[in-house]
Amino acid sequence: MPTANTGQKPKCDGCKAKRVACVTGTCQDCGGGTPYRAHKLCYACAEKQGVCAMCLAPLPNAKPNK
Repeated sequence: MPTANTGQKPKCDGCKAKRVACVTGTCQDCGGGTPYRAHKLCYACAEKQGVCAMCLAPLPNAKPNK
């Protein structure tokens, strides 16, 4: 199971500016932990898919590993 934090923060520009409550959540893909409940994916799954961890928008310059 991927860890909640790989050191990267894959978020789109819109979500980078959002403030979220410090309550942990669950990744919709792997079931692992997320640092915030507002995140739909853990950082590892968001990086793998090349999307924002919060809104799932495709990230520019991302290279998804499917």
